[in-house]
Amino acid sequence: MGQKIVLLVVGLAVGIGVGYVVAGGVGTESSPGKESASLETRIADLERAQEAGASRIEELESELEVNREALRQVNAEKERLATRIEEMEAAGPVEAGPLEPEDAPGSEKPAPTYEDLAKALGKLEGSFQEHMFGRDEKLQKEIEDLFAKASPEDVEKMLDQYRDADNLMAKTVLAHFIGMSHHPAALRVLEETIRDPEGNVLDRRAASHGLAFSGAESAKPLLRELAKENPDRGTRANAAFGLYRMNDPEAVDLYFKATDEAFAEKDPVAVAYLGGLSLMDDRALPAARERLKKYENWQAKVQLIMFIQGRKDKASVNLLTEIARDESQNPAVRKAAEDAIKTIEK
Repeated sequence: MGQKIVLLVVGLAVGIGVGYVVAGGVGTESSPGKESASLETRIADLERAQEAGASRIEELESELEVNREALRQVNAEKERLATRIEEMEAAGPVEAGPLEPEDAPGSEKPAPTYEDLAKALGKLEGSFQEHMFGRDEKLQKEIEDLFAKASPEDVEKMLDQYRDADNLMAKTVLAHFIGMSHHPAALRVLEETIRDPEGNVLDRRAASHGLAFSGAESAKPLLRELAKENPDRGTRANAAFGLYRMNDPEAVDLYFKATDEAFAEKDPVAVAYLGGLSLMDDRALPAARERLKKYENWQAKVQLIMFIQGRKDKASVNLLTEIARDESQNPAVRKAAEDAIKTIEK
């Protein structure tokens, strides 16, 4: 369909070009040879434009397919988690067992096993959203200690679980988990996933998420490289967010460059790239206000307004008032602006 539209536009353009050349010959002394050469040049230019347009359509269709697959995987994982929650609720509350006695002075705890790592993963999985929005330092320390003391074989088993994960949500949770470990082998696996020339976009996005939430200083050079140069916008946004968590001065600009490109190119999941915004602070407010004026997508506008509302940004009140009064805006956007004003002016 996209190629047919390009061909139709090109056909109209050729017709207009021919009409222009013919009209230009009326009442002039220009030679037929020059007119013919000019027409051939125009036709050649239009053919090149047609080829470029067809190539771009193929690229966009490929990106769309990748994003459709990501959405399918996320929906499948949501269904799995919903089923798991129902099963846990049906089973009823779990009674706490007896507390284990404190280790005797001088005694050494046995080295953690793969099963201990899996239990820590279960804790993270059970509170994944909460951990993303409010880092659990106790769990962070527990995971670091477990990986540091576990045998290389047990660590490798957990890394294999990450490698073998077959959907985006599971892969992202595992990348987050092994990233939190700061274990050299784990960070190396995430880097290998990102640099694999035969890897797919979704795996790279999950790995970049893991590095972004690792907070490991050793990951900073790669995150900076990804945020500036990676062709995938989702990967760039993840990496830029990781830099933001490390207080990199370029992070906000790099983050919004990725989202700007996504909305300009009509990326069907562009709104998802704004997910990290809710975890940012006042440093991102000027850029958020600028995008609120610039973006046309109503869901993006709502997300930006909610961020501004959460920060109680008084500098945004005039802009929010304009949006709330603008009848051309989506009703959800106007309502979000009204709610944000009420919150800020309390």
